[in-house]
Amino acid sequence: MYDRILVPLDGSQMAEQVLPYALLLAKGFRSRVALFRVIEPMQSSVADPDQIRHLDQVVADLHAKGESYLQGITLSPRDTTEPASLKVVEGDPASQIVGEADKDPNTLLAMSTHGRSGVTRWLIGSVTDKVLLATDKPLLLVRAKEEKAPTLNVNLRTLVVPLDGSPLAEEILPHAAALAKALSLNVVLLNVIPDPKIYYDYVNYPAPSYEFSAKEMEAPAKDYLQSIAQKLRLQGTPSVEQKVVHGDPASAIVDLTTKMPDCLVAMTTHGRSGLSRWIMGSVTDRVVRHSEKPVLVIRGVEEKA
Repeated sequence: MYDRILVPLDGSQMAEQVLPYALLLAKGFRSRVALFRVIEPMQSSVADPDQIRHLDQVVADLHAKGESYLQGITLSPRDTTEPASLKVVEGDPASQIVGEADKDPNTLLAMSTHGRSGVTRWLIGSVTDKVLLATDKPLLLVRAKEEKAPTLNVNLRTLVVPLDGSPLAEEILPHAAALAKALSLNVVLLNVIPDPKIYYDYVNYPAPSYEFSAKEMEAPAKDYLQSIAQKLRLQGTPSVEQKVVHGDPASAIVDLTTKMPDCLVAMTTHGRSGLSRWIMGSVTDRVVRHSEKPVLVIRGVEEKA
């Protein structure tokens, strides 16, 4: 499913914290790894030939430093099926990353959610946000911590797949099945029953008691997850669990996965809203920003009327 894993790096150790997870997926899927560096353009408002030549030299030096930096990234031969490709380009980071990803339809992007800004470094949070909005490729996001050298020893055992009952949310399922097979993961299908009071307040209608409403919603949620689990098992995913919890969807996802070691979350960027469905864009955004776990995100395709 993922023939190439594209890893944009800005030169910071925080951005490099995605590398262990990218390599783990590359090993499982036997994917090519592509390390990608974008040099932001330097512009001059003065048409001075000497200044222009100076800027050209600065850009050339940045290209050379970018290539040297990528060459210095240590990847063990056992982590990849072939040596990683290296590429340095000049331009807007988000646009260049999206454009590079589009060159191969079976590309997975892997990025940290933020990095360190500076003369030759991006503000990764901003760049990642733009990439997430613009790309139609699956995007693996790892929330970077304090600037430190990344460890190459990571492991994944569990894949949590939040579902709200919408076809858009279910678009993650082929990716979940592929990940479970390639990495031998236990799949946990998760449905969060939100407080109906939020919906009734929105439509300005008296809400029934939460206990009564939640109890009525729990049985259909369990039946729904059971049907999805059965489909996954028939498709060759042997280990599938179902879990229904109550509360705010994003908070519940983050809280649950925090208690799960070696966990990966996989979800779409949006789904249908309604009484028993989440607003997936908002939920996914909050999960990405607050989860300590890596999150694989795909952009859902709009439902037709």
